[in-house]
Amino acid sequence: MSNYDDLKYKEEELMRMNQELEQQRQALKEDYMKFKNKDSNYQDDNYDENLDYAENYDDNEFNDVYREDSDEELQQQNNDSSEDGDFNNEVAIQQMVNQVRNIKSAQQNRENQQPIKYDDKKQEILEQELIVDEQKKILRMQSLKAEALKQELDNLLQQNKMKENLISEIEQKGKNFIDQTKKYTSQIVNLNEKYEQFRQKLQESQQKTKAIEKENLAITKEIESIKKEYRKIDAEANKKDIGINRTIEQIQKLKLEQQKNKLSNNDKQSDLSLNIDQFKKDNQRIEQQITESLQALKKQLKLIDILKRQRIHIIAARMFQFIETDFTKTTDLSNKIQY
Repeated sequence: MSNYDDLKYKEEELMRMNQELEQQRQALKEDYMKFKNKDSNYQDDNYDENLDYAENYDDNEFNDVYREDSDEELQQQNNDSSEDGDFNNEVAIQQMVNQVRNIKSAQQNRENQQPIKYDDKKQEILEQELIVDEQKKILRMQSLKAEALKQELDNLLQQNKMKENLISEIEQKGKNFIDQTKKYTSQIVNLNEKYEQFRQKLQESQQKTKAIEKENLAITKEIESIKKEYRKIDAEANKKDIGINRTIEQIQKLKLEQQKNKLSNNDKQSDLSLNIDQFKKDNQRIEQQITESLQALKKQLKLIDILKRQRIHIIAARMFQFIETDFTKTTDLSNKIQY
């Protein structure tokens, strides 16, 4: 905006200077018209020739000065355009001062030349006309400068507009980038929360697996204890079988003795029959105990098998349920993380 303000100030300054020059030109024109009306009857061929000579002389001299000044201005404008149109107000004012100095030097040169022979009034008219022409040339030059400054102002305004559009695009991209950043940060926060939940679930599942392992150890200990009891019962059954076998052997021995002593007296026979009956009763009682112990052992074995199967089914069900739930949770969580 500094270039814009500077150019605007320059344009206003040139407009003001143009107005002042226009006012001076109008004043000179009015003076000339007044003087011309007063001396309208005066005609002289020598005056016309001298006037033509003076006009040509002054025009040539002014054209040389104006050409030099124009060359300097063009060089200055080229230098200014090479510097991206950054006109300086002081340079413009210095150019105006140089122009005034050139005009004054031209007037001084005309005064130093050999005076032309014509009347003072006509000489004054000629000088006024020359001044008017110089003012016109200055006005043309200033108008050209004003047009150049206006063109440069339009170019700067267009560049400023392009820069504003570029700034707005950059701001829009920045807003979009900020929105995307917020979106990505929210997604990262959600993923972190999901990761934390998954980690907690993993810890819980690990704790559950540890608890299940402890239960498995307890179950294995119970199974070992049941096996020990089964071994004890089996050992007791073997001992009872040995006792039964011994009793059977004793019975057989008694039968043999009974057969040998069958011909003995009745008392002995009756005692022997009583002993045999007692042995039979003992044998029946022992056999009944053996059958009961065997039935109890079979029931215990069946119960042990049932307990083993139930325990295995319970452990398998828990493990399968744990694996299934964790698998579904992990698949759902992985799908959510992917999307």
